[in-house]
Amino acid sequence: MNEINLKSLNNENLVNGIINCKHFKKKINYRKLEVETCLGVVHILNAGNKEGRPVIIFHEENSTCVYCLNQYKSLLNDYNVYVCDITRQLGYLSKHTDSYGEWASDIIEGLGYKKMICIGESFGGQVIIKLMCFSPSKIIKSVLISPYGIIKVQRFKLFFHSMIPRFIYKLTKKQKFLYKSINAFVLCDGSKEECNELSKKVFNYVKPSAAFSETINPYDAAMCLSPTLVFAGEKDLIFSSSKLLKAAKDSFFNSSIYLIRNCAHIAFLSDNVCREINKEIIKFLKEDDDVSVIKYKDVVG
Repeated sequence: MNEINLKSLNNENLVNGIINCKHFKKKINYRKLEVETCLGVVHILNAGNKEGRPVIIFHEENSTCVYCLNQYKSLLNDYNVYVCDITRQLGYLSKHTDSYGEWASDIIEGLGYKKMICIGESFGGQVIIKLMCFSPSKIIKSVLISPYGIIKVQRFKLFFHSMIPRFIYKLTKKQKFLYKSINAFVLCDGSKEECNELSKKVFNYVKPSAAFSETINPYDAAMCLSPTLVFAGEKDLIFSSSKLLKAAKDSFFNSSIYLIRNCAHIAFLSDNVCREINKEIIKFLKEDDDVSVIKYKDVVG
């Protein structure tokens, strides 16, 4: 077992900037894995209870599996957690493709499972939605946190509140425009200095990638019968929370919805919101726990 060493990962300028962030003060033991997929080898971190039910997590846009793993420390006592870098995002892969459903399916098979609990944040939620359409039988339960792929992005609000200030910041390097752009995504109740520093590193060293614009076909969504929990941030400027939750309830056959109060699109920079989401995820995963255990025994048997 190793300890997380951010300097060993790609995009060193970024990870050096967040290595002292509060999220990384508690070190986590993990295994480093590589799995062959239709898009090549993918980098995965594995931590938690080896006897627990398997959970695979897909991170949000412009993040890494290292950062993502720290957001779910509360799952590690009871679950066997796998977090993978996403193709076309930060990390080890950068190939542009829309084959995320097949890619996620390959990862689950490559890890030796027939099905897993799937958690996805934002861009990572889109990966799970594509997996729902490609191979719904590989999902025990799914958790989608402010996911792309259910409704369309509020392009005007995103452009006005984030992209224009970010462009001005790039030209002028004036901090006020940086913070205005950050506020479109983040409401941080922790250390504002740490929050701004982390976001600044992402803005300075990461070229943003275009997110998916297509939405799920209701017919395809109906093919996935596994329980699904969908979160939406009350103050999310990328998606209307009310429209997102209504569409999720209408799209997925067996769904629960949860509105995160006083939360923007990127939830996990807020300590309070992070605890709230993890609490609700654990509650959701423990529902019908005896049925899930039977399924898991069938998976690993």
